[in-house]
Amino acid sequence: MLKILSLSLALLMGTSTPALTRDVPLPDAVRMTATDWPPFAGKDLPDQGASIALIRDVFARAGLPLEVKFAAWQRSLTTALADEGFLATGPVYYSKDREDICHFSAPIGQSKVGFVQRKDTPIRWEQLEDLTGVRIGAVSGYVNEAEFDKMAHDQTLDVSTVHNDALNLRRLAFGRIDLAVIDEANMRYLLSSDKKLEPYRELLEMNSRYLITNDHLICFKKSDTGEKLRDLFNAHYDAEKDGGLLSAKIDEISRWMAARNQMDAR
Repeated sequence: MLKILSLSLALLMGTSTPALTRDVPLPDAVRMTATDWPPFAGKDLPDQGASIALIRDVFARAGLPLEVKFAAWQRSLTTALADEGFLATGPVYYSKDREDICHFSAPIGQSKVGFVQRKDTPIRWEQLEDLTGVRIGAVSGYVNEAEFDKMAHDQTLDVSTVHNDALNLRRLAFGRIDLAVIDEANMRYLLSSDKKLEPYRELLEMNSRYLITNDHLICFKKSDTGEKLRDLFNAHYDAEKDGGLLSAKIDEISRWMAARNQMDAR
């Protein structure tokens, strides 16, 4: 289950609260963007996903409602940063480049990121150089792991991108790629819920070697208001309590998905 990072890492991401004392007005509601990334976020999920439920609960303690607009990842990020009506997007992964555009929240969860493969053609690798010549699928605009992303950008690795993880799973099932980089929880949810992937549920599996464990963060707009909202969120966020809430919500979504699959099978 997802783990919450230690206080020291939370402090690294900026849990201090100086902006709370500034004369910066708060909005009447927190308007953020998100992309469909089950079980963490999704417009059709209970409470719009486990991470969105957590974020909503934390801001409710601060007296602010949360409104979420869902869009494909690149559009979601662009809207959050460029549209004056929105002040945040998430959950996201950290990258150094994003420091220039985000006030990062404390970590609110984690992802085990690795490769999904076909069971009938498993890939053995020890270092990324071993994957030279392997066709790898990724999602456009996603941060994965720094060395992997650099090798993909430099075309040292054969990486092609699409707009979402479900498309990569289908490409893998059809033999158009050999691996797809993905969050493990997201892969398991998609295989259990996506009707187009149903014939391939027993064909695909996670590779035993993982790339990285990434923190889930909220990217608040790089503005005084964004900074104040980041500090307000961190001040009301309780890692132990909210970590339990996140785990419970993921379990709830899994039960909801299982019940829906049973209904569909009748």
